[in-house]
Amino acid sequence: VRQCCDDASRAGRGVAAFIAESIQGCAGQVPLPPDYLQHAYRHVRAAGGLCIADEVQTGFGRAGTHFWAFETQGVVPDIVTMGKPIGNGFPLGAVVMTATIAARFSNGMEYFNTYGGNPVACAAGIAVLDAIAADRLQENAVCSHTRTHTHALGRTHTHTHTYTHSLSLCVSLSLSISLHKHAPNNNNNHSHQLHTGRALLAELKKLKERHPLIGDVRGLGLFVGVELVRDVKLTPADTETDDIIRMMKSKGFLISSDGPHHNVLKIKPPMCFSAADAAGLCRALDDVLAAVASRPHL
Repeated sequence: VRQCCDDASRAGRGVAAFIAESIQGCAGQVPLPPDYLQHAYRHVRAAGGLCIADEVQTGFGRAGTHFWAFETQGVVPDIVTMGKPIGNGFPLGAVVMTATIAARFSNGMEYFNTYGGNPVACAAGIAVLDAIAADRLQENAVCSHTRTHTHALGRTHTHTHTYTHSLSLCVSLSLSISLHKHAPNNNNNHSHQLHTGRALLAELKKLKERHPLIGDVRGLGLFVGVELVRDVKLTPADTETDDIIRMMKSKGFLISSDGPHHNVLKIKPPMCFSAADAAGLCRALDDVLAAVASRPHL
């Protein structure tokens, strides 16, 4: 990131923005190195750019320890994009920004959209936030010991933000009636039973010990990747990945692939996924991996 900023400066150009998923999804469910975003944001802001966190896949408690995955990096973005889980199947998305950035839209050029502030979309989003809090779904996703944390967006509730749903329709709302109001209680950090994310990751790591096809198990909360390789040279097992996905479907588990070589099993179950569900998935994957390994090699 620093190199890109320096290159732009030497060419006499500025930096508009830096956007990144808080956990790399399409790259293969790859958590960022510790403090990566802190350093990246520092370089981008020094070059005059804005910092954008893409929480479309990682937000709303899926990381377990934090409501927003960017919080695991100890940063506060200038803009956050959201979608998918915000509506739990309803076509809904949102863009949240600081008041300073939102004010730049007040420049005489009116932004207008017929469906901006669609009350049905807003009701769906609020219902999802209610369910996350009431059913303690963030807690369910924890894959390490919970610790006290603060929702960076929630505490700046006086800022004005812009929300858009999937038809590019937007409405300005106050954070005090949305994220801040519905965010889970940070003080509820008592001892919990074994949570699904922790159990899932632990069981998958046990499978790694038994199946050489598994090269790596990684993730946060219920955002997990299982990378499949054929040998110690880490040759991507892309064909095997496709076969495993198909065989898991026949056992009732929908898994997809990701990563540049399409050899990473993308495991991002519903937030209501239970420890029993995780155990069932791992048993099925154990059987499938054994079946794939027993096939004659062509």
